[in-house]
Amino acid sequence: MTEAAKRAEAVTLVPFTYRHMPVMRWVKRLIDEGYLGAPHRLGMRYFTGFAREGEYAWRFDADVAGSGVIGDLGSHWLSIALWLMGDVAEIGAVSTHTVARADRSDGRPYERTEDGAVMTTRFADGALGVLEVNATCWEGTPFGQTHHLDAHGRDGTIHATCDWDTVQEVRGVRADAPGPAAVLPIPDDIWGGARRETVHDTYRDVFRVEGAMVGEFIDSVRSREPCSTDFAHGLRVQQLVDAAARSAAGDGALRPV
Repeated sequence: MTEAAKRAEAVTLVPFTYRHMPVMRWVKRLIDEGYLGAPHRLGMRYFTGFAREGEYAWRFDADVAGSGVIGDLGSHWLSIALWLMGDVAEIGAVSTHTVARADRSDGRPYERTEDGAVMTTRFADGALGVLEVNATCWEGTPFGQTHHLDAHGRDGTIHATCDWDTVQEVRGVRADAPGPAAVLPIPDDIWGGARRETVHDTYRDVFRVEGAMVGEFIDSVRSREPCSTDFAHGLRVQQLVDAAARSAAGDGALRPV
């Protein structure tokens, strides 16, 4: 698809949504402006609970989904990791099947995919990454998922949390300043016209009012400039997903990718 789109000079988009949320956009700006200095590590955790019950679900059927949470949730985290830290030189993963999964309704056997995984990365600049995705976690929030990010560098540290209820917070501390990490308010220009009271209101407004992602696609069609998450980006994410899945099926070691 990527090659066909390139030959046709088509404008393409892969809808990785989370990078458009205010928390992630603020983290990106801070990193780009040098808050971390030379990056040392990135940690990201995606906790959700849709795999806690053992019913059959297509998400965990290898014939249908291809992979479990590595592809389902991990693809989003890998997309953001590339955006924040640059390309990945090596990747490894370990995974687990925590919850026993029911048979298909017709009784046909199938391969159960993973419901939890930890991916390790070495970025091209030498920084390390630990990206955890798990669908068996009870978070106790209305939407049942939480996102957490920690980034450390020579000059500073950034912590970010989105609980998918009411918390959208970024904290930071510079190496030349006393701790602990303090709240770094998300700037108004990043919020735009999006509501701030609940994460779901923000999410709706980011895409329906501010026009994130779809608006970028329309602008790209007009300008013929590539979208930030075009097919080439999606292909790189898929390559990393595939490599992580192979690692998890083997010894979990980091390997060039």
